[in-house]
Amino acid sequence: YGADGRAIEQKVIDVQAHAIGRDKGIDYGVQDFLEGSKREKFQDDFTNELTRVCGSKHVTVHSAFIRNIVIPENYLQPIREKQIAAE
Repeated sequence: YGADGRAIEQKVIDVQAHAIGRDKGIDYGVQDFLEGSKREKFQDDFTNELTRVCGSKHVTVHSAFIRNIVIPENYLQPIREKQIAAE
C-alpha cells in the first residue's frame, strides 16, 4: 500500500467520502438511518457516488462501507420514548 496509497486515500478517497456522506445524508432523515432498508439504500447511494467520483480521478474503489452513523441524542430520545410507550 505504501506512502503513495496513503496519500491517495487521504487526498482523494477521504475528501470525497466526507463530501458525499454529507451531501447524500441530507436526503435522509434520522428515522431512515434507523431502518435497515433505507440505511442499505444510503450505503448503495454512497458507494455508487464514491465509485463514480473517484473513477473520474483515476482511482478505483472496490468497496465502500459505512461503519459508523452517529445520530445525536436529541433525535434519539423522542424515538426511544415513543418505542417504550408503544411497548
